[in-house]
Amino acid sequence: MLNTACTVPPLNVATPPKLVNLVRGDVIVGEGNTVVSTILGSCIAVCLWDRRQRRGGMNHYIFPKYDGLGSPLNYGDTAIEQLVAEMAAPAEALIAAIFGGAARLGLGSAVYGKNAEVARDTLKHLGIRLVADHTGGSDGYRVSFHLADGQIRSDRVVTRSIPSRLCIPLPPDVSLRRLPLP
Repeated sequence: MLNTACTVPPLNVATPPKLVNLVRGDVIVGEGNTVVSTILGSCIAVCLWDRRQRRGGMNHYIFPKYDGLGSPLNYGDTAIEQLVAEMAAPAEALIAAIFGGAARLGLGSAVYGKNAEVARDTLKHLGIRLVADHTGGSDGYRVSFHLADGQIRSDRVVTRSIPSRLCIPLPPDVSLRRLPLP
């Protein structure tokens, strides 16, 4: 006869976090067991953490200052203001980290340096303390932000120069033909 008085408690398996991919020109704010991640080259991501409410947010922008063209969230000044507004917390409760701004596409650091500068200046103007600044260089970043505890992981994405033309030998029985343009 089975002893039904002795039961085995269920295994305490941690629930894996919900994974959210942040794309250019987007802002995400949330809390709980969620990891927001993005991959950056020349773009910038600003991560904000509210220590009081235990929630976080991240944006991903391309250009420094909004000029009236395209989505305002593609621009640092307006994307950061939107992120702060969505956090709905006083500046003294927030801490910030910025990532990205690699000199890519052969354009030097003119735009990319300005992207990071806009992030620093906007956060300072808003009274938000910057605790981490991982910007510049020539490599990209993969950034993962865990909204439950404010932990951020950033890994460099090492890139290599790829020649503009790749010569790939074709088998002798394969020929290429040009398609007419529409």
